[in-house]
Amino acid sequence: MIRSSLLVGILAWAALASCAAERNVEAPAFMGFPAPGETGDIFAPGVVSLEGQREMGCAAHPNGREFYFCRAAPAGPDVAIWVVREADGTLTEPAMVPFSGVYRDFNPFVTPDGQHLIFYRMSFEDAEAREGSWIADRAGDSWGEPRYLVAEYCVTTADMRTFYFNFVPGARHNREAPGEARELGMRTLEGGVFSEAECMPGAINSPAWDAHGCVSPDGGMMLFDSMRPGGYGRHDMYVSFRGPDGTWGEALNLGETINDGDRSMPALSPDGRFLFFSAEGDIWWISAAVLAELRQQPDQF
Repeated sequence: MIRSSLLVGILAWAALASCAAERNVEAPAFMGFPAPGETGDIFAPGVVSLEGQREMGCAAHPNGREFYFCRAAPAGPDVAIWVVREADGTLTEPAMVPFSGVYRDFNPFVTPDGQHLIFYRMSFEDAEAREGSWIADRAGDSWGEPRYLVAEYCVTTADMRTFYFNFVPGARHNREAPGEARELGMRTLEGGVFSEAECMPGAINSPAWDAHGCVSPDGGMMLFDSMRPGGYGRHDMYVSFRGPDGTWGEALNLGETINDGDRSMPALSPDGRFLFFSAEGDIWWISAAVLAELRQQPDQF
């Protein structure tokens, strides 16, 4: 039975959180913010999540001191990637990353080595950009000029070789699905050339909406949101575990406690202790202990 290092970390965190609760001691926090409650809390209210603004889609840098997120004015189309940093217990004011603010940039993902930031770019009406996922390389404590990567949306990778993303069924393959459906697909990169896009193997996809995947740093777990039947809200968050043969297992709902409403765009903290997601126009977070519990089910790999 495969036991990934990330899931071992989650198991350890679950035990730590349980012991802390028994001693009535607050569990360790992230970037100085108190740990969320059992049903989740808005992340960094007044700093990241602002009243009157819409925040969605986020990624934490592996150094644990940088948090990237998207912010959009509720009445306008403008979307940009912002960052808040922590140093010696002090937070900077959130600011747009240097390359953002000219085009519609959203859905950031930081690679596990911390050396690349991948995001999706669209044009404003008065600006032109090649639509698709772009990538920026680490330059000191910031990022270099982005370059075009691939056409698909919501790109995530554990190793810079296999890339996962969303695509529209029928556009890349012949599977039938509802008109607004999305699926989780993949490409591999060899010698600077991408393979053809294909549906992820295994039972992870459904005929309904399956989108906003985020692969764990070890490549053994995929978080995503779905509109498949049997959920608790319009969008529910799910997890799938990768088997020894590289296929992905049946999607497991994260449960009613987490999926109490419209939940989407999941992401993990660098140490695997916390799960971030988008809900009600804000960034939320909750303990990721549920992932370890689901991984221990007898029918998992």
